[in-house]
Amino acid sequence: MIYGINREGWKSVARRKESRYLLSPTHEEEITSLVDSVIKSYKELPLRLYQISRKYRDERRPRQGLLRAREFVMKDLYTFDYTPSLALETYNTIRKVYADFFDEFKIPYLVAEADAGNIGGTLSHEFHFPNSRGEDHVVSCNNCDYIANEELAESRVQNLAKLKDTDSRFQDSSTVVSEDLETSVEKRSRHPPESEQDPFHIDVAIWTGITQDKLSLVNAFYPCKSLPYRPRPTKPNEVNIHAIKSIVPDLDAGTENPIDLWRTNFQQFMQDDNASVPVDKGYSKIINIFDYRLPSIFAGSTFSNHADFPLSAHLPSYFDKHIPTTSVTQHPTKAGPLDLLRIKSGDPCPRCPDGQLKTQKAVELGHTFFLGNRYSKPLGASVTVPAEYLSEHGGIDNRIDTKSIDDEARSASSRRSISGNEVEFQMGCHGIGISRMIGAIADTLADEKGLNWPRVIAPFEVIVIPSRGLEKDAADIYDVLVANNKAEERVLPSPELNNQAAHIDAILDDRQRDLAWKLRDADLIGIPIVVILGRAWRSDKKCEVKCRRLAGLTTEVRADELAGVVSSLLAQM
Repeated sequence: MIYGINREGWKSVARRKESRYLLSPTHEEEITSLVDSVIKSYKELPLRLYQISRKYRDERRPRQGLLRAREFVMKDLYTFDYTPSLALETYNTIRKVYADFFDEFKIPYLVAEADAGNIGGTLSHEFHFPNSRGEDHVVSCNNCDYIANEELAESRVQNLAKLKDTDSRFQDSSTVVSEDLETSVEKRSRHPPESEQDPFHIDVAIWTGITQDKLSLVNAFYPCKSLPYRPRPTKPNEVNIHAIKSIVPDLDAGTENPIDLWRTNFQQFMQDDNASVPVDKGYSKIINIFDYRLPSIFAGSTFSNHADFPLSAHLPSYFDKHIPTTSVTQHPTKAGPLDLLRIKSGDPCPRCPDGQLKTQKAVELGHTFFLGNRYSKPLGASVTVPAEYLSEHGGIDNRIDTKSIDDEARSASSRRSISGNEVEFQMGCHGIGISRMIGAIADTLADEKGLNWPRVIAPFEVIVIPSRGLEKDAADIYDVLVANNKAEERVLPSPELNNQAAHIDAILDDRQRDLAWKLRDADLIGIPIVVILGRAWRSDKKCEVKCRRLAGLTTEVRADELAGVVSSLLAQM
């Protein structure tokens, strides 16, 4: 099902006789079919299946080490319940477990509302580490808890009608734009008007793409510089590709020269002079999409050679025949105007009246999907459940009463999905990119000295490093740190060392190298806490404790206090 939706970025191989195989990027279909073949009773539900394996993507440009690779390790969890309400409880439980998991790293992270994309489902969240090298963009509000990925995020739509009625500058700008558009566009590009500093002046930009069948040219019209609800930005506006793709799902946004490609694959639409011939899918056509901020005159054309059609200035001159054209000013599935602009920091929040949005780069590390019957229905995966159990858990038409799911998702999830007592599995899928997580954490915390691991994934929590001549004392200190509350089972050299040691994963560096080399190596490896036996030990029997992650903390500690101090520092990491 997924492979039929979008093959871009997926790795396939060819064998003898040109047989083609896919290195599966995800396994929802296989898991669903497997469960359907082995689950015979509702008593075997709920079911949770983990899959930890390599996955593959046909990345065009692998880069940034583990952050963008063609092969990576993924931990997936597939969940199966027999009612939507139970499945949603499972989904929220796993979301909390994921949050607890990322809390252990003691690194700021974001949980963003997300678009389900090709995987499908009615509810989805992503877990991100903010990182300047990240390729995802996360949008958050400075006044409320709104956080969403760029694909799903939106800013508050402004009331342009009110602005037009109350602000003469915007009225004048509309009048200017409503001239012959081809002339107006060319004139504006060559001779900016005197009102260039007018914050309500509108310059028109056109983004052009093509559909995957190479027959439909997609043009998105949007204001390239100024918006009526904020001062002129320092940078031109950018079009939101995700917004366009939500209108044209088969958009191929990666084509560099869409007009040339469309022209090469052009199939003329023939129209009888005396009768209208319906547009055939096999003919080339144009789809024009208009941002809500532009005057309505832009959407008034039917064919590409219309007198007011602005794209004629951008097409080759020999395209003088009728080309079927569709103008889109409203979203086909959502109520409201079309916002085609990429969100910028400072845009108004859609959830609260006073908030402003902030955009930041991030690395996606985890994703949760509430699938419902997205896969079980087409694959016929079901189980028989007694009626009393269905009524106990909300029935077959139960309404999901929760703040964590919107009206649209609630309606889809509570739709009747059974015939009699034969119930389709209600599913969820959840994943954490293990290898990418390692790369993201390393990149986020590393400094000029080397890696700087969090406690939970560091190779060791503590390293004990002695200077020359103190190797025996260092071994005693190591024994203190690893005593694990069983000091009575050990014979330590002095009573003051028989303290109640914490559970600490330590290592003793007894290599025959000088102290400076060992310290540099410990920093390079990224061990969180370094315990040094040096001058302070020789003079006062104190260990020097260093911790780079805690603002470069350095302190001297007596041996009988060492385990407690180290445990306290580890609790902060």
